[in-house]
Amino acid sequence: VELKVEAVVELAHFGPFNLPDGIISITVIHDMTVFLYPQHHQFLSQLLQRLFLPSILRRSEQIITNSNSTSNDLIRLFPFAKDKTTAILLGKDESYIPTVDDRLLEKFNIVQPYILYVGTLEPRKNVTLIIEAYNKLRTQSTLSPQLVVVGQKGWKADTIFSAIENSPYCKDIVQLGYVEKENLPIFYSMAEVFVYPSMYEGFGLPVLEAMACGTPVITTRVSSLPEVGGDAVLYIDHCTSDEIKDHLLTIFSDKRKSRKLVERSISQANKFSWERTALEYDKLFQAMKH
Repeated sequence: VELKVEAVVELAHFGPFNLPDGIISITVIHDMTVFLYPQHHQFLSQLLQRLFLPSILRRSEQIITNSNSTSNDLIRLFPFAKDKTTAILLGKDESYIPTVDDRLLEKFNIVQPYILYVGTLEPRKNVTLIIEAYNKLRTQSTLSPQLVVVGQKGWKADTIFSAIENSPYCKDIVQLGYVEKENLPIFYSMAEVFVYPSMYEGFGLPVLEAMACGTPVITTRVSSLPEVGGDAVLYIDHCTSDEIKDHLLTIFSDKRKSRKLVERSISQANKFSWERTALEYDKLFQAMKH
């Protein structure tokens, strides 16, 4: 069967190469970390992207980013891309709704209340800052929640594991590693608070997922995260462990404020859907055909 291809969308931003004439080339850019935070990438990845991405962007007839923040970073680095760059925000999976299952927590020896982190274990995610804040919370208050860490080991993760091992409260830090997607809504929903102090995000899906599950969120006021969190989350402005600790104290002690955050989180998360994302893509494709 001959396919009458009109456009090729490259989701990994490393191509497409050698397209026949008449086929529209569209490149999706998820973030600009390799240029803005090269220390958080392996050398080969840095080298390849610095060599090839400028020419890929020049050949692309349209560039799609997943946030206005990423668009701004891209255009600042590559001004020639300004007139062909469009931000289309991501959506959330419909499975991310408030969900309760005590048996799952029992299976992993998790006791409520607990603090949650979900994401790759790598320097850019700032997980060691969460552990510092957790140590301060335990030392400076009578609170004794568990800290649950969900996510696969990334590169340069040794400092994170060392911080956990050296914590005086390490017995209360639960490391789950990779968790099946169908279980994530339960871990989000049953957490007292979700903490995500990332240094940079192209979008920040874990923040959206946590909000959709009705979980109060603490995150950084950087890159795309304010686009996702809106006024429904608590922001860290200076990225210090004391800020995180103070926000944790607020959520644990001020139940009225915590309930308001839950309401705002669900409302904010409802602004995002994959259907809306798909319609924005289709709208862009149709405009390019005319």
